[in-house]
Amino acid sequence: PWINIISDEYQIGSLGSGASSNAQFVAEVSSDAPEATIVELVYSISSGDYQTNTTYYPTIKLIVEDFEAGNFTRFPWKTFGPYLWAISTDSHLEGEYCSKSASIGDGKQSGMSITLNVLQNDSISFYSKVSSEAIFDKLQFFIDIQPMEEWSGMVPWQRHSYPVTEGSHTFKWLYSKDMANAEGSDCAWVDFIAFPAFVDYTGSEELSDLNVSMQLMPNPATERITVEALINKQSKYLVQ
Repeated sequence: PWINIISDEYQIGSLGSGASSNAQFVAEVSSDAPEATIVELVYSISSGDYQTNTTYYPTIKLIVEDFEAGNFTRFPWKTFGPYLWAISTDSHLEGEYCSKSASIGDGKQSGMSITLNVLQNDSISFYSKVSSEAIFDKLQFFIDIQPMEEWSGMVPWQRHSYPVTEGSHTFKWLYSKDMANAEGSDCAWVDFIAFPAFVDYTGSEELSDLNVSMQLMPNPATERITVEALINKQSKYLVQ
């Protein structure tokens, strides 16, 4: 409802073998559109008897976690281990808040992560700052189990961006220390994370305190089935 497609058709014309062409369309976005609204655009291309469809998921403004809610409840965050990341008001990039690693001893780690079902090939970006013993005490960023980059020493706020493929991915920030010494503030900060478009979901932890009853009709079914679900409390998540 926030998008008005002004020109919804484009004539590509004849293409030779191996040739390509860009189809251009014009659309208006309502000024009343909420931030981080995901738009579903279906693109259909046809030539004679041939036709194919592709769906794109652009966002109206960015899907941003800047921790300005003062907590981790806006998105399905997980802080793990005995040393949890926390919302901090010191050294923030913008606004009043950022996320900060825990105060940890030698040989310890402090991490936070989020798992998202990404709708299409896209990217994730964020800003980080580190104040630590160079080389030995460091902030690492992972996509799934793959380490993407690490930072140590006195590193001011910097922006980082990484490509992300369609599908479910876990993004993790981990601050870890070696077995001796400390320098600076001995921690890391993260702020202004711009997520790719993703599907909201509820994991098993969020569902653990819900009483869900379901009815399937007809049962058994061969072609089509209707699912009716009754959930005992309000949830901000989409139950899948």
